[in-house]
Amino acid sequence: MPSNTPVFQPGWTPEQQANGRRPRRLTPVDLPTAEPAAPSLEPRIWAPPAESPEAPVIDEALVRDLQALVSERVGTHLRGRETGYEEQRKVTIEVARTLVREHADNRHGAGEHLPDGFEEQLFTAIVAYLLGLGPRLQALVEDPEIENIQVNGHDRVRVEYADGRVDEKSFSAADSDDELIDHFQRSASRTSATERTLSTSKPILHLRLPDGARLTVIYVVTPRPAVAIRRHRIRKVSLDDMVARHAMTAELAAFLTAAVRGYLNVMIAGLPNSGKSTLLRAMASGIPQDEWFATLETVYELGLHEHGTHPWVVPFEEREGHGELGPDGRPQGEISLTDLFPHMLRMSMTRVIVGEVRSQEIVPMFDAMNTTHGSLSTIHARHPHAVFDRLAELLMRYGASRNREGAYLTVANALDLVVFVNMERRPGMAPLRYVSHVLEINGVAENGTIARSELFAPPQPGAVAMPTHVMPSGRVGDALAYGGFDLQLLGGHQQWGGR
Repeated sequence: MPSNTPVFQPGWTPEQQANGRRPRRLTPVDLPTAEPAAPSLEPRIWAPPAESPEAPVIDEALVRDLQALVSERVGTHLRGRETGYEEQRKVTIEVARTLVREHADNRHGAGEHLPDGFEEQLFTAIVAYLLGLGPRLQALVEDPEIENIQVNGHDRVRVEYADGRVDEKSFSAADSDDELIDHFQRSASRTSATERTLSTSKPILHLRLPDGARLTVIYVVTPRPAVAIRRHRIRKVSLDDMVARHAMTAELAAFLTAAVRGYLNVMIAGLPNSGKSTLLRAMASGIPQDEWFATLETVYELGLHEHGTHPWVVPFEEREGHGELGPDGRPQGEISLTDLFPHMLRMSMTRVIVGEVRSQEIVPMFDAMNTTHGSLSTIHARHPHAVFDRLAELLMRYGASRNREGAYLTVANALDLVVFVNMERRPGMAPLRYVSHVLEINGVAENGTIARSELFAPPQPGAVAMPTHVMPSGRVGDALAYGGFDLQLLGGHQQWGGR
């Protein structure tokens, strides 16, 4: 199976590129420069389905029995020693390998013939049980062709593939809902650097898996456990890669590179699963390698600190609180993004990237944009002009603004550009993801709303963003020029016309 993924589609003719049109039919292709996901801490366990003739049938009752023995031996080996997760993982793998070999030798000694690959299949199933999400779900997480996994109870699994296929019938996640929750509870206790739990008193879990996938689990408040796993198959990507797949034009890539190097504050918006984080990673590739900056996330997801492009990035992650409430009414030990932000200022970061803004992240995001420069962030919105109302609503909801007028003023003072990523779903085909709009914020209009101008927009519905011939304002234009962008590429004649 290919390790790269068909996210952005090639295939324009010169005429189509000239007017921003995409061809009706596109063949998914691999993104050649994209890196595979960061390697999992555990051994890869993907194997052909059990019904495949080349795959030995593994008795899950045997897996459960042997994993219990492995756990017992590991506990005995480590008793009385202070160890971290890495050593525990290493010992678990060694003990599992030894125990599987002993089991196979005993069965061979009894005259039983074991099929080819039996030991490896049994070993990987045990490791998946102890260090992963269980043999069934871990196999899906490690399949490079899969993009999304949704679970509504242990026996209802929906898999979305990168090429547009959807499978709702072939998989189950565990033998029972209790076993499914048990897998997630173990994973929560060992996977994150900041302690996380899943329990009846804390029935919601957000977790980054070792390969970078994003896991959300909710139970107790739902009839059955509800699970969503979003796999980030492209983790190292540049704007040139996105141009090569016609997610944007070369002019827009140059514009966005200059926006980053010119230290403009940029909000990336779009629907869920539209590719916002991928675009943020691509834009962040334009940050100079010697720059000292930070990422601020509720759960590590961007991974800018993992692929070596930015040796001086410092990632910060929120920490959940546990136990009794403190004098401030918060769980003891909790460290929020708002708590972390002042400490980043003391570290003299040149810029702060605030991953995804869904709720309370709105406060540190605007703190970052108002006190540093060159910030990047993402937010959910249905269309580009809805971003401003969404930001205002969050500012008022979380106490950063008393009214809409004040919220709009906060947005206008902090934000420079909005980049909107569109996604078109097509039955049975890979979704199309592309940049459709770039808006400049021009202050507060006379009617009290946000004045904005479209610098890039689609020439027709469904087309990629093209220059509108509207020139950016003086301050933004100066920043773009500082970042190396030739403003003549916009071909503009007027300054800006706020809406």
